[in-house]
Amino acid sequence: METDENCELLTYEEIKNVVLEWDKMLSHKNKKYIHYRTMRNFVLHFNELESEQEKEQALEILGEYVQCVRHYDFSFEGKESARLALGYLDPLIAYYRAYSGFMPVLKLRDALVLGLVVDGVLYLLHLLTALDHIPITTISLFLYYGFLAVFKIPRGRVYGLFY
Repeated sequence: METDENCELLTYEEIKNVVLEWDKMLSHKNKKYIHYRTMRNFVLHFNELESEQEKEQALEILGEYVQCVRHYDFSFEGKESARLALGYLDPLIAYYRAYSGFMPVLKLRDALVLGLVVDGVLYLLHLLTALDHIPITTISLFLYYGFLAVFKIPRGRVYGLFY
């Protein structure tokens, strides 16, 4: 998933315009596999990065991401989508967590399934007896989801695979 090293570097405004254009032109499936909403959030909060060095590094990664997605004509599924995330999303996460308060996104369905599975295992192991069989994991994940839904998602301060 390397882009041509001779490609010119894109400016922040160019990257922002291209990424925002994709919102109108791409299908939901394409957006999902290029991790569009996460990368859009990173672009929109770019100016919150504090150091110039981190801004330069983030700008380079965002520019390479845009060029890579264009080069492969938005065609990312399965392993290619995972490689795209590893190459471009992962390096940016630390910056945005530190400077913009980004948090990993959690879908309601995932909170329910994960919570019920973990609480089910805890119940079978008799570890929930001390808590009067209260499904603590499910409740905790729902509280986390609620926090995201109220405070983070509306402000675009979340990231995640296929988000």
